[in-house]
Amino acid sequence: MKTPLLTAVAVAVLALAGACGDSDPKSDPTSKAEDKRPSASDISEALSADDADPFEIEGYDEVADCIAEAIYDSKLSDDEVQNIVDGQEYNIDEVRSSFTTAVVCQREGRPTSDELADTFESQSSDSLPIDRAGAECMAGVLLNSAISDETLRDIADEMINITGLTVSMPSSDIEAWQAITDDVVACLA
Repeated sequence: MKTPLLTAVAVAVLALAGACGDSDPKSDPTSKAEDKRPSASDISEALSADDADPFEIEGYDEVADCIAEAIYDSKLSDDEVQNIVDGQEYNIDEVRSSFTTAVVCQREGRPTSDELADTFESQSSDSLPIDRAGAECMAGVLLNSAISDETLRDIADEMINITGLTVSMPSSDIEAWQAITDDVVACLA
């Protein structure tokens, strides 16, 4: 099935999880390789044409280069990458299966209080109602804790759910989590 360029790339990138970085030292992604693969700069330029935000990401301008590097480092063939740069159509299934590096470029750094509160409020249920005040209280407790930025980001992105019956988090953050559980519960009282 053929899909327009931007929709296909957006779906592929947003379906992935991980972090942006120098995952493939095969060459400098900002310059053209000896083969015909477009550079990360070419990809970024094509994706940013007409001030577009093809991925509907808040702060897209700050992560456009990261997304372009992920596409450059992917298993997509040179021709498929060239199709992206040229705005051509391509097979969405090939794009989805081609990525080897998981990328969510906007995940960098500690989440904001609002991001965490929005997550907790969205996890409200009949068995565990969480209003805005409770969600903001929980966010404040977590942000003032020793829990790592990466784990807090995973919580904000709903990759770790702390409102369920059991909580799974990296072993390096378990002690910090245990130290604040009573304070988190108090936010919901």
